[in-house]
Amino acid sequence: MTYDYRCSCGNTFEDYKRIEDRHYSKCPKCGKKARMIFSPCRAVHIFQPYWDEHIGPKGPVLLESRKQKQRMLREQGLEQL
Repeated sequence: MTYDYRCSCGNTFEDYKRIEDRHYSKCPKCGKKARMIFSPCRAVHIFQPYWDEHIGPKGPVLLESRKQKQRMLREQGLEQL
């Protein structure tokens, strides 16, 4: 996952880390240890299956995952905004 970090030198940056290693990162500017910043805007969105009337080539289709939705959009020559 990508996390936000702030160093004592004032630099803020993003870094991709494993969940186990997320608390600290090395500052790319000065090389010191930087602490993770907790952002209130980060959220986990759980996919809820639903019927979509517009994506199916022959009528409504039950979308059960994000991957299924992306695959069907590509097959129809569409892209998600």
